[in-house]
Amino acid sequence: MSKLSEKIKNLVARIEKNNLWRQTECINLIPSETTPSHLVKLCEISDPAGRYAEHRTMKGKEIYFYQGIGFISEVEEELRKEMAQYFDCPRVELRPISGQMANEVVFKAVVKFI
Repeated sequence: MSKLSEKIKNLVARIEKNNLWRQTECINLIPSETTPSHLVKLCEISDPAGRYAEHRTMKGKEIYFYQGIGFISEVEEELRKEMAQYFDCPRVELRPISGQMANEVVFKAVVKFI
């Protein structure tokens, strides 16, 4: 085996060990440091993960700005129904926001739910 192959193999082994440690022995308090589950990783490498599916409501109907996102819109609608049922609420917004505002919304929702 070449030196490069050995280095790559060693790096992959170290990555696996670190991921296992992060997922089984840590409580990651910083969201960006949390390692995703295998299911999430599978979803991340699927085709829709890289698709734009931006949309907004106009006249009571969801209008998508790009074509070819039928699968994404179906999954969003399924998730919307599941979340509405889970939280016992009539409206669910699935589109993410980022940064401090996202943290605040989630933390306040969790506190109210608990």
